[in-house]
Amino acid sequence: MSSYASQTVTQLKDILKSRGLPINGVKADLIVRLEESDQIDAELDDEEDTAITTTTTTAPVEAETAKEEESAPATTTTEEHKEESVAAPVAETDKAADESKTTESVEPEAPATTTQEPKKTITLEELKAAAIDFLTKKIARAKKFGNESELPGLEGSLKRIEKFGISFESSLAKELGYGTVETKEKFVRKPGHFKNKNKNKNRNNRR
Repeated sequence: MSSYASQTVTQLKDILKSRGLPINGVKADLIVRLEESDQIDAELDDEEDTAITTTTTTAPVEAETAKEEESAPATTTTEEHKEESVAAPVAETDKAADESKTTESVEPEAPATTTQEPKKTITLEELKAAAIDFLTKKIARAKKFGNESELPGLEGSLKRIEKFGISFESSLAKELGYGTVETKEKFVRKPGHFKNKNKNKNRNNRR
């Protein structure tokens, strides 16, 4: 530190600049500033040396502790393995006894009988009402969940069914599960229809 006194003001300012310290003041101020900087650097070096020494001292202790912890589970595992090996024959004996009891108590099951569900019957009016109810619910659901793109098609189908009805061959009837049901309303010509028609033709020919 005393070497600073033998240096010129210009040299002292260069040293201060290299350390990022202010360069204002007379030579004595510059020397004091450099000495304070040296003292701070020395204290920082001492703290670093102390930290390194502490780390080096604690490392072997931590290593020994880790070894002890690793050896402890190994001993426990060996003891558990012995207990399992002793209990295994007992468990197998109990299992064999349970299986023999189960085999004796099991009785042959009766063959399952399959029953056919009766076919549904529905009129065109009932099918129309079911379709309107189905489409109304779908429209409400689409509005609730914001599916605006589905609304035009659903509303158009609803108006068409309300006005013209619905047939059993339509895709909506099949979707409702009535596409292949037996219907109450069948368009059958009345008995004697063709006979009456032929009689009318004969009368017209005679005239």
